[in-house]
Amino acid sequence: MTTQEKIGKYSMVRHIATGGMAEIWLAEQEGPGGFSKQLVIKRILPHLARDQRFTQMFLDEARTVAQLTHPNIAQIFELGETDGDYFIAMEFIEGIDASVLIEFALERDAVIPIAVAVRIVADALRALDYAHTFSDRDGVSLGLVHRDVTPHNILVSNDGVVKLVDFGVAKAKENQSKTQTGAVKGKYAYMAPEQIQSSDVDARVDLFAAGVVLCELLTKQKPFGDDLAAVNAILTSPPMDPRTVRGDIPDELVEILAIALEKDPERRYRTADMMARDLDEFARVSGHYCSNREMADFVREMQGMAPARTGKVDTTGPRARLTEREATPFGQSPDSGRFVAEASTQPGAFAPTAEMASVVNPTMSESAPEYPALEERAPSRGNGGLIVAFALLMLAIVGAGIGVIAMSIESPSLKDEPKKVVEQPETPKKNLPPVNPKALAHEDGALVIVNAAKGVEIFFNGVLVGRTRMTTKLRPGSYDVVVKLDGKEAKRTIEVGAAGLSQIKLESP
Repeated sequence: MTTQEKIGKYSMVRHIATGGMAEIWLAEQEGPGGFSKQLVIKRILPHLARDQRFTQMFLDEARTVAQLTHPNIAQIFELGETDGDYFIAMEFIEGIDASVLIEFALERDAVIPIAVAVRIVADALRALDYAHTFSDRDGVSLGLVHRDVTPHNILVSNDGVVKLVDFGVAKAKENQSKTQTGAVKGKYAYMAPEQIQSSDVDARVDLFAAGVVLCELLTKQKPFGDDLAAVNAILTSPPMDPRTVRGDIPDELVEILAIALEKDPERRYRTADMMARDLDEFARVSGHYCSNREMADFVREMQGMAPARTGKVDTTGPRARLTEREATPFGQSPDSGRFVAEASTQPGAFAPTAEMASVVNPTMSESAPEYPALEERAPSRGNGGLIVAFALLMLAIVGAGIGVIAMSIESPSLKDEPKKVVEQPETPKKNLPPVNPKALAHEDGALVIVNAAKGVEIFFNGVLVGRTRMTTKLRPGSYDVVVKLDGKEAKRTIEVGAAGLSQIKLESP
């Protein structure tokens, strides 16, 4: 293929890589008025394209992955076919993958900062949590499991953004590996025991792999060894204690690794969100925090590039004060208490010691309960701080370009008698029916702001989700919205989009 060749509407620019499943090309799409956009073309290798069964799996999975829209997942623009060749047009991330980052660190005898390693894995976990819990437009969970979480599939852009790639194809690759020798070569080091044994697997195999990646970023070594030699170690031996390689790794981070690398999935983290939250809490309390700018500067430095921003930054001026929650010792914040799992007790395992338990969580003991599910956590008592934090989060989301849907809803009686509605005293709380704000809310949905007169009840699809003013997050789709006040109601079907800013106004009949 020459650089002038085209596939569909895309012009091939240069070859990037060839793997066991596909070849990757940097491509360019041109349009009127000088429009030009770089992207990546991923094309099935010719010998696999002739396998009808594999091709069908590739197409099915590609269609599924195209539904995923998350800031830490590389976006798919198109699944296409030309001259019998199937391809995927996807987002181009200008940067390097985590495996190259490790190679650079090895070549320079340098260490990857703890803050950078933690941020990379935490962002990858956010992508995994979104995929693991994703449901289609009909509300049917797809049960996606990546099955190939490795440094090669975690990209870090030159702007400091982490992207997880190769969703969906990993599933097809796993099936194909049963008949094609060597299809998973080099990946055994990241497989959970149940994945190696071909047992029924779930999302927790991805969390095991994330633990391996985190350990490798910190130590530049795989905790169980490499390739086929790692298989026996993963099944029978404890992982290496990362502190034997790098002494500055805090005990709290070691415990996170111990939970992620448990051989028994029942003793492992239950969700990617739980592990990401623990990493975030560790970074916040320990001071190992990495911003996008710091990540970008580090990745660029490792590539011998100039910093992303060369202008002088004024770091003086007012700063927010440390809140009571932020000042609490590690693991003792009001909505924390999650470092209570018993890590592996097998001989040689780097399980948390009693001293670590006292640092991580003073309530931890030998009789500590199993690691709690996310819904079992005690509710936060720091509501004031959370409100401020949520407000800041909404501003950040808008600034980052994430789709926000603002709904300006007038109450049924506001149109005719606005003053009476405003002056009407609020109904005593004891007489208000209970609301369920999380009935339809989804963490990764579009932000919806409902603003109407005080005391108006808001129903989504027949469920009382709150009273004005309120915010929630909804998946893209159609919703029947009803607002009620003083026995009157107004209703309308609204469309929530995946991106863009929409103004939706609901007036009384």
